[in-house]
Amino acid sequence: MELLNLPGNIIETVVRMLVNQRKTEEIKIRRLNFVQCLEDVLNLRATCVRLLEIVNNTRLKFPCVVNFSWKDPELNFDLHCFINFMANDTNWRFETVRFRKTLFHVEETNSGLLSIMQKNASLFAKSVARLNFDLPLGSNSIVLNVLNLLDWLRRESLKAGGQISFCIKDPFFSNWEAVLLVDHLSIRGSLRRQFDIFIHLVGSQKFPNLSQLDLPDIIFPVAKLCLFRNLHALSICNLELPENEHIPLHSTQITALLLSYAELESDEVECFSNVLCQCFPRLVYLSFKNTYRTTFSDDDNLCLPETCTTVETYSHMLFYFKKCQSIRYFNLQDYYPALDRKIFVKQLLTTLGTRTALMSVRFCGKELTRTDFMSAVENIVEECHSLDVLSVDCCLLDTQDSLNDQTEIDLSKIVRGEKILPIDGQESEAMLKLKDLCRDKQLKLLIMGKTVLYKSTADVRLMGEINKLEDLYKWNLKRGCVQWLSLEN
Repeated sequence: MELLNLPGNIIETVVRMLVNQRKTEEIKIRRLNFVQCLEDVLNLRATCVRLLEIVNNTRLKFPCVVNFSWKDPELNFDLHCFINFMANDTNWRFETVRFRKTLFHVEETNSGLLSIMQKNASLFAKSVARLNFDLPLGSNSIVLNVLNLLDWLRRESLKAGGQISFCIKDPFFSNWEAVLLVDHLSIRGSLRRQFDIFIHLVGSQKFPNLSQLDLPDIIFPVAKLCLFRNLHALSICNLELPENEHIPLHSTQITALLLSYAELESDEVECFSNVLCQCFPRLVYLSFKNTYRTTFSDDDNLCLPETCTTVETYSHMLFYFKKCQSIRYFNLQDYYPALDRKIFVKQLLTTLGTRTALMSVRFCGKELTRTDFMSAVENIVEECHSLDVLSVDCCLLDTQDSLNDQTEIDLSKIVRGEKILPIDGQESEAMLKLKDLCRDKQLKLLIMGKTVLYKSTADVRLMGEINKLEDLYKWNLKRGCVQWLSLEN
């Protein structure tokens, strides 16, 4: 086995890469599972005694997800076993800890959850970069238990610069001590009727460390942005534009703005552009989603701050960004089953293609044909002359009107010439044509499902940009790629 001839430190690096790739692959699944992260590592560990020792002694870092009641033997049996294995046989540690829908009862937290954490303190000792609490319905007893657990975790487990994240389903505004020091606050539930109370708390400087705020159900008043002086990321339903154009707009430190339902009429585009440029002068990342509008005029052109390089949106909303010169990265979802037209036409791509360096496209539809899919990919490669990376993925929608019910399609099978979509052409010929097209273009990486087609000119800098988009914005570009093929053969 050639791997055994390598120095031990090189093998350790390979093992860490395997773990990190599995983490990336599972990003889109909200609950990370250590078994999924370890699939390749466990196989490698079982190969021989030397690899067993190297893998066990390598400082690997994993996510720890505590679901429901920690003491429930059926729900947490695997986690208990894994913790015992880590403590007794390995040098591994936990890097993130997420308490997901955990029941913070008095007797459980004091004698169960906290005591187990303390008993296995070495697995969490100053190695945790992020704490994540998904809190259920609030009460004073739950707040007290969370405070006790959080105090111990901050003192014993959280590394310097580590982040604390709270997701609250039903906010308990009577007692906010548990979240005063959080970096990331996500509120889902009844905030709509208590928004003024929350704004008052923010205005009273109750959240000095708050840098990321998620309010997915709120249409956020632009006038209230001035209260969030330290905020760097804001995720909301939409911005409430000022009715009076003479109202002074305050600039913010926000670099990432996520709008889950950016309902915008033609007569609001100019005002919206002014708000983006004046209130978000440091904006780098814009997520701009809306399934409402289906038609656009030639005047529907957004203006973005010159700092904004990265956009996530639906493909039928590309028309908004025709004149945005600063955008280099697009993450698109091609979805509109009721819209009988093709989005990736050459006229639009020619406009965007002179400046786009990376594009990720997820094709979704009730019916997908190989011909339409390959035609769209060819148009992107042909017209986007500055494109270095193209990542494509596709799924079939189980229902006509919902993005939630999806069936994944393995695009690696298309690369190998297998027939998985409705037959209306020769897949192998289409792939040969696409590879020929790629050879004559600047494109360095074509990622299709779990297969990467690459040129030898693909460099470390390029992979660094991909890793950055995955780490910072949770883009799923590489998807744990398992096959690498040369575009130059």
